[in-house]
Amino acid sequence: MIEVPLFFTLAVDIVGGIITARLNRPQKMNAFTAELLDELEELFNFIKDNSEIEVLILSTVSDSFFSAGVDVNWFVSLKEEDAISVSRRFHEVFNKLETLPIPVLTIVKGTCFTAGMEMIYCSDLIFCTPNAKFAQLEVKYGITPGAGGTQRLIRLVGPLKAKEIIYSGIPIGAEEAHRIGLINHIYNNDEIEGKVLQFAHTLEKNSIRAIKECKSMIKLAIYDNVEGFEKEEEVFKEDFASLEPKQRLSKVIEKIQHKKEK
Repeated sequence: MIEVPLFFTLAVDIVGGIITARLNRPQKMNAFTAELLDELEELFNFIKDNSEIEVLILSTVSDSFFSAGVDVNWFVSLKEEDAISVSRRFHEVFNKLETLPIPVLTIVKGTCFTAGMEMIYCSDLIFCTPNAKFAQLEVKYGITPGAGGTQRLIRLVGPLKAKEIIYSGIPIGAEEAHRIGLINHIYNNDEIEGKVLQFAHTLEKNSIRAIKECKSMIKLAIYDNVEGFEKEEEVFKEDFASLEPKQRLSKVIEKIQHKKEK
């Protein structure tokens, strides 16, 4: 039996060769922090080091949100000199997810914004519930996607749709996400876990060795350079040289505090 490390921001269990990891910061809508990134990296390293694990299912402890994105309290205090390190850290962790040799199946329930979106782009297949909402909101806060959004989204939905999603910051629903090829299937909340688990068992019955080889070859067909990700880091740093992100993010925090006081 595989012994799973102790996590605080993730709920993890293993049954057979299938490992399920649920984002577990419900009080903050699974918003990303440095701690969550560290634990995700530990999880991905753990999976890579255990050949008995054949499929990863990424999900959430909530029926209402996958992730609201990045914790605004973290970003509002971010300085220019730190911004490139933060962007690079997201790239490091998400690249580890994307380069896992095993199939990665992601379940999205409810809100999936900014960094949450950028993480699901690293999946092999994406499933969602009818209440799912997807958005890259960064431009509303005076910044650019810094965790791979400008590089990976275009490869999933094409340049025209990617530009619309990134430039507008307007959320799209489950049906639209399915129509443009962002997600594979939509299932009701009471059946999605079972459907995805059933699909994972289907993969287990196939040759995992052959699936791993297919995954590595498909990745080569999609892209083979890192220049775009490096550019994303540089621009993200430049964003935080401006006062605009702090001003816009501070307004978000004020709105959140105002709602709590009501």
